[in-house]
Parts: sequence; structure tokens; C-alpha cells
Amino acid sequence: MVFALARDSFKLLDRCLVYTALSRARDSVVVVREEGAMERAVANAAETQRNQALG
Repeated sequence: MVFALARDSFKLLDRCLVYTALSRARDSVVVVREEGAMERAVANAAETQRNQALG
């Protein structure tokens, strides 16, 4: 699996995204990132409000 992180996608950079990507990798994971993107994602632990249509 290849996991790419770009600083331009700052709204997607959060700790949950990193955890999900790394925990769902079956055999191995290759992280391709811009400088500072991983640090920004891990530091962002804010809970986001999710809009779900589940009853």
C-alpha cells in the first residue's frame, strides 16, 4: 500500500487518517510525504463532526 501525504491537503491531515492508513495495510506500507506533512497530521488530533445519515 502507498500512503501519500501532502501539505496542500491540510483539511485531510489528521491523526485518525494516519492511524487508519497504517492499521489497514496488509503486508507493508510506503509513506510518500512532503516535508512537515506527517508531523502536521499527527499533531492534529481534533475530532471532526461527521454528518451521518444513519438512524
